[in-house]
Amino acid sequence: MYKVVLILIVLFNSSTICFSQSKTVHGNVYAFKDLALQNIKVVSKKSKLSVLTDSLGNYTINCMSKDRLIFLGAGFEKMIKRVNNKDTINIKMVLKEDEKSIAEAKEFGHVSESNLSYSLANYAEYNNDFSNYPDIFAMLQGKFPGIQIINSPLGRKIQIRGKNSITGSSDALYVIDGVISQSIENIEPFNVKTIKILKNAAIYGARGGSGAIVITTRIK
Repeated sequence: MYKVVLILIVLFNSSTICFSQSKTVHGNVYAFKDLALQNIKVVSKKSKLSVLTDSLGNYTINCMSKDRLIFLGAGFEKMIKRVNNKDTINIKMVLKEDEKSIAEAKEFGHVSESNLSYSLANYAEYNNDFSNYPDIFAMLQGKFPGIQIINSPLGRKIQIRGKNSITGSSDALYVIDGVISQSIENIEPFNVKTIKILKNAAIYGARGGSGAIVITTRIK
């Protein structure tokens, strides 16, 4: 009789522990500033249970309190978030910046043509983490792999790979807050609002033949 009671106590305690570890998490999945993403797959790493976000980017999933949630969407970087007993987990997805990924994001119904076009036009403003870099050159090299930093006696220069100028210079043109500048050495990463790398900078004439680095700062 004693053994039976002991077994029942153990089973009861085990079920109580398991129950206490189970929870419901909800949240919102978005990109850029506030673009809701639908059909993003949210997966519990422990149970493998999965759900899809709705048209407003919302989801609800049952998982464990010490679980990890995996967020998957064609065209977007995979995101993993620890639950840590939270009830609400909102996730900002990062769109891969190539034509194939953008096409996949539309094809799989994550975003529409119209709202994606608007958001891409404002990509840099909504998705910067520039303050993490020690200087402007480290930031550029970290965010834009298609450029090359050249050390010269006159300071560091930037070259955009695959571009050559008819003027003989291979250095990119700098345009800061709409003004052509000789250097970007003194720009602090945390003061950068947006940045664009233009391989085709014909709007600046022959001087833009090697491409341009167009920067908008927060201190205009």
